[in-house]
Amino acid sequence: MSDGLGTVCACACVCVFWGGVVVRFHHRNAIFYFCSVEETSVHILCECETLASLRHTYLGSLFLDPGDIRLLGVGAIWNFAKGTGLL
Repeated sequence: MSDGLGTVCACACVCVFWGGVVVRFHHRNAIFYFCSVEETSVHILCECETLASLRHTYLGSLFLDPGDIRLLGVGAIWNFAKGTGLL
């Protein structure tokens, strides 16, 4: 990878994008444990109010449109996921 983060990082970020593998590892149902809303990758990466401050720190905005995600680097998504404790 061009940003030097490696295969494990890329795979983990793909799991965050797709929702489910990394996120669902932490609990047994589809309710996101940060805010009790249905868990989706869009909710985590774009909408969750509980994660807004971390999203701003790592992804540059309090809230994102789903289309904005493709413009982010893998490293930013990795750092955001690590900052939330999902990885």
